[in-house]
Amino acid sequence: MTSHSQRPIFLHGLWRSGSTFIWSEFRKNPNTYCYLEPLHHRFSHLTKKRVFRDTPSVNKGNNHPVMEQPYFFELIPLINFRGVKNHSSRLAFEKFFLNENDTYPALEKYISTLVDHGHKENKIPVLGFNRTPFRIAWLQKKFPSWNIHLDRHPFDIWCSYETHYQKKNPTFYVHWLRTIEKNQDHPVFSCLKDFITTRTTIEKLLRHPKKFYVSTIPDIPIKDRYLMVFVIWLGTILHALTYADDIFDINNHQKDYIAQKKQNILDNTGIEVDFTGLNTKSYDNALLSEDEKKQAEDLAIEIFPLDQFTAFFDKDKVLSRSEILDPEKFSYIEKLFAKNS
Repeated sequence: MTSHSQRPIFLHGLWRSGSTFIWSEFRKNPNTYCYLEPLHHRFSHLTKKRVFRDTPSVNKGNNHPVMEQPYFFELIPLINFRGVKNHSSRLAFEKFFLNENDTYPALEKYISTLVDHGHKENKIPVLGFNRTPFRIAWLQKKFPSWNIHLDRHPFDIWCSYETHYQKKNPTFYVHWLRTIEKNQDHPVFSCLKDFITTRTTIEKLLRHPKKFYVSTIPDIPIKDRYLMVFVIWLGTILHALTYADDIFDINNHQKDYIAQKKQNILDNTGIEVDFTGLNTKSYDNALLSEDEKKQAEDLAIEIFPLDQFTAFFDKDKVLSRSEILDPEKFSYIEKLFAKNS
């Protein structure tokens, strides 16, 4: 059995949820071995040379903290000529929804590779995920671990995506559209079929996914782009409130909140971290009018397939943890439950 001091720490957060900052604070602790976004789709082609090209100073537009080492430095021992050991790009997009009793040997083998390497270095592995919002229960079952979900208001997440997109960086939208395509039969994604376009069978043969989705994003009305993010967030927070050991609500600015999170992590993992530098940007409503924002949120709540999502959340557990979340965000969940009562 994994002891308290060996138990890996898994961080879960949607892109642009403050996850890189939180991960980077864990990385500063000398007793941790930290992997950033270990399910990145490009890791099957990662080279040591490329590792040293990916740094916060190069990617200034992401507003990431200053780091002593490149983002993916810890992966270097697991790279031969090209590619991280046991990684496959399929892990990034396929089987995005996993129940605790599902089988996914390739993913289990890859995560084991990372965890085992951290342990060989006599450190606690910390994996900062961005592609596991519906895999927390599965990861808990396969790996005795401490799971922390990093939550940010869906409007702020979407504003970050949209701001990047308007600066000619469609990365985050493309990632989600590619993920939806690979999992389009799942109810959480299929409920979006009237609002977004995925590749047809013929287009899959003729057009590269990134190029296709970059070209089709302008065809998705801005309000529907927010709708997509809000639906994903709804499912994410229901799953996290049910299965995550702790929720780090980065929108919570109450006195002593950061200190409480620091103490809780220390008590449960033995790792001391300092989050006092957390300064997550909040956005005004310049991108959408208040009416458009509310319409998108109300529509997302209306179409969210709660009755087909029961395998991924427990209503009583969610309600019992209401005080963990910012009241405005929890009000969305209450509206969703009321609609389906």
